[in-house]
Amino acid sequence: MSCLRGLIVSADAGLSEELQKVAGEAGSRVQLRVVGSLRDEAQLEATVRLYMPSIVFLDVTEVEAAERVCTILYRLSRSTQVIGVARNVGQDALLMAIRCKLRDVLVTPLQPSMIYSSLERATAEWQIHQRLPIAQHQIVSFLPSKIGSGASTVALQTAFAMSTMLEKSKVNLMDMDFEAGAIDFMLKLPFEQGLSNISEFGSQLDETIWAKVVKRYATLDVMRAGSGESKNPTPRDIEHVLGFARSSYDYVCVDLQGSLTDCAQAVLENSDTIFLVTTPELHAVHLAKRRMEQLRGRGLAPRVKVILNRHHGRAALTPKDLEGILRTDLFAVLDNDYAGLQRALLNGRPVDSDTPLGRQFADLSRRLCGIEAPSSESQRPSLPLWWRVARRMLPFAKPTVAVDPTRMLGAG
Repeated sequence: MSCLRGLIVSADAGLSEELQKVAGEAGSRVQLRVVGSLRDEAQLEATVRLYMPSIVFLDVTEVEAAERVCTILYRLSRSTQVIGVARNVGQDALLMAIRCKLRDVLVTPLQPSMIYSSLERATAEWQIHQRLPIAQHQIVSFLPSKIGSGASTVALQTAFAMSTMLEKSKVNLMDMDFEAGAIDFMLKLPFEQGLSNISEFGSQLDETIWAKVVKRYATLDVMRAGSGESKNPTPRDIEHVLGFARSSYDYVCVDLQGSLTDCAQAVLENSDTIFLVTTPELHAVHLAKRRMEQLRGRGLAPRVKVILNRHHGRAALTPKDLEGILRTDLFAVLDNDYAGLQRALLNGRPVDSDTPLGRQFADLSRRLCGIEAPSSESQRPSLPLWWRVARRMLPFAKPTVAVDPTRMLGAG
């Protein structure tokens, strides 16, 4: 079963707890979050915007309140699958379930097989409504192991590659590095209002306000960090912005600053995928290992994928070394193309897609979106024979570190 986002909307704490327990016993990979009130419609709408659930377990005991919840859910996302749940179900609740097109109505005591079968049916129906065979409305965050790891560059290139290959999907790049946001510089965009200026609107944020600050670059919507004239946003402000962005875009790529601030933590907790970006230098890898331990401690490790940036043949650490040190597989390895990136910066545009590095970003984006590479796509050309021989003979091609660097970092 696919890993999907789910909500439990019920004022009955006991029922919510039972549902979470039985769903876990059923082997469900749906990430369930509880909303404890059916009557606070503003809170419910904000939560749905933020979380964009694929499946909702709705307590149908209070028929009128449940029907209002369905109206909100379907207004925000027509593909959301709603499963009714209650301790007892009367005729009014069953009629409401028919009117609101609930997928199933489950009655306690709940059984793992009952939950599993219902989720299987709901997941299959949800996938039919999707334009692509993968979960959409995703937040993808890019976290550097240290300042200067190139996370901003990776976020920009990945978001742009996604926006060009997904013709029917909307992609947003959000610069959340309030201290040293670089996205506007890399694309030569004017230093104007951005995220820090609109976050204060909170739940009042709408399409009109958003359109005034978002900048269109080719096929990509860019939300800059913003000017320093406004107050620093709070984690709650950031959650409102993320909720609006998630409901408006198929993918939201967030470029984070190096430190784990409260706002960064709010982004990570609401991210579907967290890319930890590191370079092969010893210091960067040491900090990446520490960052992985922090993320594991926060229960976020299942969402973390590691990208090795600026890889080159003379690096002291190989990709295999990094996998041993960080205790996880590398999601992508990106070559060090300094000249190509400098040309892109000077021209204020992403790296050329027909370069080796450009093709690596395209492959990264396809893997993230679950899209197979075109069969006709040419493979990366091998280096000329004379260059491969020279690299083996010349001393600069060999690492200059005399000791095993993995032992310095405590691999395993």
